[in-house]
Amino acid sequence: MDDNSANSGHEEVVSIETEGEPNNLPCFLSLIEEVSDIYDETVEICQTAKHNEESCELILNRIEKADMALSNLKTYRKENLKYFTEENYNNLHKLVTVIGKMPQLLKLDLEKPFTNFLPHVLKKEKFLPLIKEVTKIYDERSEIHQTAQHNKKTCCLILKKVEIADTALNNLIHSKENLEYFSKENYISLCYLITIIDKLRKLLVKISQFESYQKFIQIKKNNEIFRGLNNDFDSTVQLLNFSSLISSNESPVCTGTESASKIEVPFASFLPLIEEVNKLYNDMNEIINTAQYNKITCGALLEKVQVANTAVKNLRIRNLEFFSKKNFNNFRNLVNVIYEIRHFLADISQGSRKYVQAEEIKEKYSALIDEFETAFRLLQFYLIIYLAVRDNDENKRIRADIDEEWIKKKIEDEDIRYFEYNEFKEIEKIGEGGFGVVNKAETKNKKQVALKFLIEKSSSGIDENAIKKFVKELKLLRAVSYHDNINAFLGISKDDFSYIMVLEYANEGDLRDYLKEKFGSLQWENKIRMALDITCGLDCLHSEKIIHRDLHSKNILVNNGRLVIADFGLSKRLTEVTSNSVANTKGLIPYIEPQCLKNIYYVKDEKSDIYSLGVLLWEITSGHPPFHNIEDRDVFIHIVNKNARENPIKDTPLEYSQLYQKCWNDDPKERPVINQVFDEISNQFNEELIRRRTKEEDIHFYEYREIKKIDGGLGVVNKAEYNKKQVALKCLAEKKGRNHKKNFVEVFLKQLRNLFTVSCHDNINSFFGISIDDTNYVMVSEYANNGNLRDYLKEKFYSLQWESKIRMALDIVRGLKYLHSRNIIHKHLHSNNILVNDGKLLITDFWLPQQSSEATLDSTENRIEIIGYIDPENFKNSKYIRNKKSDIYSLGVLLWEITSGHPPFHDIVERNTLGYHIAHNNSREKPIEGTPEDYRKLYQKCWDGDPEKRPDVNQVYEEILNQSAEDKLKKIGEGKLLKSNFLNDSNIQTEYPDSCAENEEENDSEGLYIS
Repeated sequence: MDDNSANSGHEEVVSIETEGEPNNLPCFLSLIEEVSDIYDETVEICQTAKHNEESCELILNRIEKADMALSNLKTYRKENLKYFTEENYNNLHKLVTVIGKMPQLLKLDLEKPFTNFLPHVLKKEKFLPLIKEVTKIYDERSEIHQTAQHNKKTCCLILKKVEIADTALNNLIHSKENLEYFSKENYISLCYLITIIDKLRKLLVKISQFESYQKFIQIKKNNEIFRGLNNDFDSTVQLLNFSSLISSNESPVCTGTESASKIEVPFASFLPLIEEVNKLYNDMNEIINTAQYNKITCGALLEKVQVANTAVKNLRIRNLEFFSKKNFNNFRNLVNVIYEIRHFLADISQGSRKYVQAEEIKEKYSALIDEFETAFRLLQFYLIIYLAVRDNDENKRIRADIDEEWIKKKIEDEDIRYFEYNEFKEIEKIGEGGFGVVNKAETKNKKQVALKFLIEKSSSGIDENAIKKFVKELKLLRAVSYHDNINAFLGISKDDFSYIMVLEYANEGDLRDYLKEKFGSLQWENKIRMALDITCGLDCLHSEKIIHRDLHSKNILVNNGRLVIADFGLSKRLTEVTSNSVANTKGLIPYIEPQCLKNIYYVKDEKSDIYSLGVLLWEITSGHPPFHNIEDRDVFIHIVNKNARENPIKDTPLEYSQLYQKCWNDDPKERPVINQVFDEISNQFNEELIRRRTKEEDIHFYEYREIKKIDGGLGVVNKAEYNKKQVALKCLAEKKGRNHKKNFVEVFLKQLRNLFTVSCHDNINSFFGISIDDTNYVMVSEYANNGNLRDYLKEKFYSLQWESKIRMALDIVRGLKYLHSRNIIHKHLHSNNILVNDGKLLITDFWLPQQSSEATLDSTENRIEIIGYIDPENFKNSKYIRNKKSDIYSLGVLLWEITSGHPPFHDIVERNTLGYHIAHNNSREKPIEGTPEDYRKLYQKCWDGDPEKRPDVNQVYEEILNQSAEDKLKKIGEGKLLKSNFLNDSNIQTEYPDSCAENEEENDSEGLYIS
């Protein structure tokens, strides 16, 4: 086994196709580069020419024009992708072949005008140097092949191709006929062939030293060069018509099983090979009789082998040179190729997992055909001409068969659901257009579906391009069908004539008809939700590198009020009606990328979808299509010549109209990408929903522009003024939509409701409502004029008496007791989260959305400065979930801090290991001298390393009360802690819900997080 076959079992060749860029672009670029090289060569020749200057100048000018045109094509290929068709490639290849011959003529530098320098038929002697040159290169290649360290199989295949040329040309020299072959056209073609063969020789040297052929061709430049040279070689050989030289009309020197004298290899040695060909052919017949997949492909390969088998069985030897060692090796090589074909048929006929992708089957099929025909031509059989003539049509049929087999295999593997067409009931036609026919139907389970007829079959079979594009788009559709805003793909069906796609049925029709019927009853919240639906769907497509290319209100469907995108580059590309037809564009011009109207070769991209999206966003606000009362011809002129757009609809929010105007900017580079549109629409939708829901929840919404004298910066609490009352502003969450989960608004409103419910307590920082600035959702709350506890102690500690300290401790315990009675766990209790207002302590920051998930040690709130407050269990187990006993631990540290005037471990320099010492060495702060014994014992119980030994908040509360010297503190303790209306203003929320009635009974269940 050589390197190629050894690698084939382990390396999977993946076909990567860039969306919007044709597969054959590298081949085009290779040809363009070749023209540029030919031009440079011609310039050098013309500069040193001694004769025929005028003719040289004429040829140079023509090549220069071609070079300039192709260079422009290369530079602006994105704007001219439609040029890169198979037909244009073939024409360009022919042009390059002709241009490539011109320098060969100029190099001759003949005195006579070269238009007449050659007679129509030349003497055989003029060809001899060229033929000798081919033989010389062939011999050099043979040596390279024999000394090759790697990729012998690939080297051998290239060598055999050159051998065809060498054999044919030597036959030509020894032939008494074929005199008409010695024409000036063939002379020029042969000169060009020698140039190609020499380049192939140099490439062969590189391949022979490269460890893996697959790795070699994966280098883009190598792949382009190799493919280009192979194509050049094949096309030039076709021009030279070598098959006519191999297929001599001379009578055979022996027939059948006759023996011959003067031969290198006796005929008997050929017999086992002839028998092997016959045996392999019979095996392949049996394989095809039981084939379940790829029957057309298998049949085509069998036909080729059948021709070889027939020719071998009826062997008609043309001359004794057939019995050379070289031909014996060639015969053996043919048998090996047929053996590979036999194994390939065995794999693909039964759906082997060895070839998972259709592209893999196509690549292997093409490689085997190339190897077979090269081996077959070398044996000089007459039928080679027949095979070459029909190859192109046959290959098209094969490729279509492979793609169709992919569909069948997916259905069999239950990767795609198959619906029996005769089981559909109540079939009713609901649409027809450039995309084909759409029917509504009912499944046997009474589910309504849409049936879209995608590929029409005729007696001549399936069109290759249609089935290829169908399979490609089907794969894309399956990749995005999961999304709520993409028309769901359910499966495939088939009647006698067509493949049928089974899709989700949209029970409210398309967006255009929906707006016509329902527009008058739609509120702004409904419209912004519709805009979000379309944007979400398009975001999904673009994330999968799928470009819709045909986005308009007839391709947006409505199902139970939900908008879904349909027809994204699928059915419209598979029907006989092209997307450029008048029927397809009638009424749709306003949605089309303006660059396409200005330049027919402009290729739509993601920014083209953004343009169409902008028009749809406007249509949602107007209720009708753009320019609906203007003829298409006039719309075209207005858009192209005057850059006309529809005017914004009155009362449309400014942010919304500015967004769609950005989307339909004439310059694609100035349009936003889908991520930006999604974020902006999502923000607007969330803001609208929050405004409505806060009103329903009796949570006050503050217009941010009405808040004055905002003092502070990003990431801090801002002091502000509203109706001449001081308030605090703090960011609750960013508005950026992409960072939000699907149910963000519901979760956010639940947090606000819970916050509002508990903020009525006298030791909880009061929550008044929310506002929205340019980037954030902002909480409006009670302003604490003495700052936080940490700063308060730093400033006031030495003036505080024990009575003040015990009151401060009682304030914190009251607040925490109320939270725990509501089954709310703070989880982040430290002196920066305790505020002081007129000397009274208030708990805050138990509501932050980022803290509503399970609080583990990985939380972003676990900063160095608060390590001393964290439950030691978190340091022992990073996944430990904080609970009420974790709050008690933090409370114990706060009770100590009140007696010390500073945070715990504030003088520790090495803090990286502090958590370890707290958890494993039971490190705690030392009691402050003069602290009452009962108070000291209480906070030490609270910060016990064993959570089970810590008291609950009710026990702490009773102990603090007992330690108080003032009876009036006890009287305040129960039922009289509702807020006073210190901001008694009709515009500031001070009316608290019934749930604020004091109820501090402990709930035995584990704490719930606000979420």
